[in-house]
Amino acid sequence: MQSSVSEYPLHCASQSGNLDFVKYFISIGNDIEAKQWDGSTPLLEAIKSNRLEVVKYLISIGADIKVKDKDGNTPLILASENGHLEVVKYLISIGANKEAKDKFGNTPLISASRYCKLEVVKYLTSVGANIEAKDNNGTTPLIHASLRHECDIARFLISVGANKNAIDNDGRTVSEYMKSIDTSD
Repeated sequence: MQSSVSEYPLHCASQSGNLDFVKYFISIGNDIEAKQWDGSTPLLEAIKSNRLEVVKYLISIGADIKVKDKDGNTPLILASENGHLEVVKYLISIGANKEAKDKFGNTPLISASRYCKLEVVKYLTSVGANIEAKDNNGTTPLIHASLRHECDIARFLISVGANKNAIDNDGRTVSEYMKSIDTSD
């Protein structure tokens, strides 16, 4: 459901990181869970823009950390794919589900691998994210890193035990995707 025009200012204030405006728009009745056409809430806008102070404030007044946009992206998935490490750490610290999936089956770790966010990949694995998670195509974080020719991410995932023999739903192996990159030290 699209939000009304009166709810958009809170999304804009959240995206810009202007905490005073965020507080003002909430004080005049803007809904912290209002969704734009794409399902994005003020919290999701703040996360996409790496506005940690606004993220913390919105959550402190009740914003849902399990909210999903129209593609099923959770706050942690969006923070992970955008490489916003401090937001990722904060969300994990307050109990965000590190194995949540979007409508394509992407977890936060898959998203971080897919979008080449090495520091987020390292952090998520350090807190126990499933390195063998598969999206709807059977693609693991290691396969995503290989598809993007992200040698550092691929090396890291292999170093923490990712299965080099993983096979996606099309029957392709990690080694097929990695033919053109060197993962040796």
